[in-house]
Amino acid sequence: QALAIRDGKILATGTNKFVKRYADTATKVVDLKGRTVLPGFIDNHAHPQIAIRMQTYLDAHFSVVPSLAVMLEKLSERAKATPPGDWVIVAGSAANTTYYTEKRNPTRQELDDAAPGYPVLYLNGPHTMVANSLALTKMAVKHGEKTQKGAFVELDESGAPTGVIHEGSPFFPELKLPAELL
Repeated sequence: QALAIRDGKILATGTNKFVKRYADTATKVVDLKGRTVLPGFIDNHAHPQIAIRMQTYLDAHFSVVPSLAVMLEKLSERAKATPPGDWVIVAGSAANTTYYTEKRNPTRQELDDAAPGYPVLYLNGPHTMVANSLALTKMAVKHGEKTQKGAFVELDESGAPTGVIHEGSPFFPELKLPAELL
């Protein structure tokens, strides 16, 4: 029912009656209205949501896909087996650029060519993605704006998005946040 906190540390948990013994006249009482407090969880930067979703993503980690060329072939095969218009998401690894034969990420144009008619996101680990042209359109990525929705969009000399987005989770098609939070 309750917990007592002092100086950022949990002193006690238990019933309201038990925890009230830690209160004095300066105590701030917060009614959580039945919500749950989960003390002790530490985000160790594991990105479990990606591990859970990996069951539906194309796995392009360098340990299973040796090169960018092979990834693009697999992307093309995945797109052909995907219902028209559905997203195709490729889960790579930030280390792919080190271990892929080509030593780089795919380009927007390469993703366009491999999966025409499909919005494609290539996840280079959890912090950088490469989107193809249709994905950029569906995500409403704007021409000429380097910072959008808290993400960093790489632009070419003309101001067009190259497809590379850093910290782009607010653009992610599976994100279900209200627009006013973005």
